[in-house]
Amino acid sequence: MKNNLKYLVSAMLVASSAVAFTSCDDWTEPESIDTRYLTLEDNPEYAEYCAAIRKYRATDHRQVYAWIANPEAGAAGQGQRLTAMPDSVDVIVLEAPGQVSETTLADMATVRERFAQKVMYTIDFDALNSAYALLAEDLAAQRGLLDPEAEDYAEKMAALATPDRTDYVLDNLTKQLSYVKTTGFDGVIFAFDGKATNHLTESELAEYNALKLLCLGSASDWHNRFPAMKYDYIGIPQYLAGTPYVDEFGTLFIREGASATNGDIFQYLYNMACDEGVPAEKIGMLVSNTTPADSDAGVLSDKSLAIDALTKWVGSSPVHSVGVLIAN
Repeated sequence: MKNNLKYLVSAMLVASSAVAFTSCDDWTEPESIDTRYLTLEDNPEYAEYCAAIRKYRATDHRQVYAWIANPEAGAAGQGQRLTAMPDSVDVIVLEAPGQVSETTLADMATVRERFAQKVMYTIDFDALNSAYALLAEDLAAQRGLLDPEAEDYAEKMAALATPDRTDYVLDNLTKQLSYVKTTGFDGVIFAFDGKATNHLTESELAEYNALKLLCLGSASDWHNRFPAMKYDYIGIPQYLAGTPYVDEFGTLFIREGASATNGDIFQYLYNMACDEGVPAEKIGMLVSNTTPADSDAGVLSDKSLAIDALTKWVGSSPVHSVGVLIAN
């Protein structure tokens, strides 16, 4: 990034030269000025700066992901635009891929062309499974209110039948994956926490393995059909240890980092994953940033910011984390 800073300073100096102080003589005799560069983007120095960023992006470096909200109506101000993201961010992750505004769509093309930044979104299998459980519970409650003596009882019971879990997950997965093509994303992050299996009964283990195959197997199938797409994971990586999914995913982000209460938690979570056989070179860390709407998010027990503790931890050793994902 030192080279990037050099180009940034150079670009800023050139941009500021148009308003630099001149001598008294210059003020007494009006002169025509060079108006070729009406904006920063028109300046050839800025083009060189963007080229340097794109060159840096192609190097082997820690990846920085920024997970941000994208309102359906578009950015409320310049600060919410994708084009306002720091150029040190490699990947922008949108919270709502199904409601990308025209402004955000245009910004996606701009940051991709200008800085080689990628734009992704997350498909959360845990959220899908939770939604299915709530749906099944609600439908069962509605069926319980029906009058068995009513003439249309059988018809209403059929209408309130609980859908098959596999069909429900695959239908929703198909819908969410469609955003890649219709909106033009660069890849998907799949979220699936998983669980420890050493305490499960034989039937519980079979049910869990079927669920894992449904979720991660479906994601793997998509990746095999579109190998050029960026393909990452959020969850508890050690629960994937010993499976082919570990090798397929790019970065494996540890979700628990978002709930850090002290600065030592990142090393602890990292060691937990490594001890279970997760390759250190694939581990990334999720951290939450504080926001005006949620001032407690991303704040440690000593009132310091989790993002500051993560920065210190990542920089303390060359083997710590191949990337960070910053929520909010």
